[in-house]
Amino acid sequence: MKKLIPAPIDEKNVTTDWIEEIFDNGDCARYLNRRTGFVFGSVCSCIYKGNHILWQINKEYADDAVKSYDQLIKRLKEHDTPPLVVLYDTSKREELFLLQTFHWEDE
Repeated sequence: MKKLIPAPIDEKNVTTDWIEEIFDNGDCARYLNRRTGFVFGSVCSCIYKGNHILWQINKEYADDAVKSYDQLIKRLKEHDTPPLVVLYDTSKREELFLLQTFHWEDE
């Protein structure tokens, strides 16, 4: 089994230009390391730091929060690009949080 090394979101190891494509119509508001837009008609925000991106669908501003969450995962997985290893933590699915963690495989 290969060891995983964190791949920081620093515009070299992992870039942020693809994040906007996750949102409906590729449109979102940007502020420092945060993005907010819509996913499947529901308000969705993300914040990134280190080698993590935390995504959240806001229940109060969601047409169908569960469908939006599922669509978010689908869109994110379409952007996975080997050799980068992206891990998904859906343990907070009930609260509509999703954590992505980015890694490289150690040779």
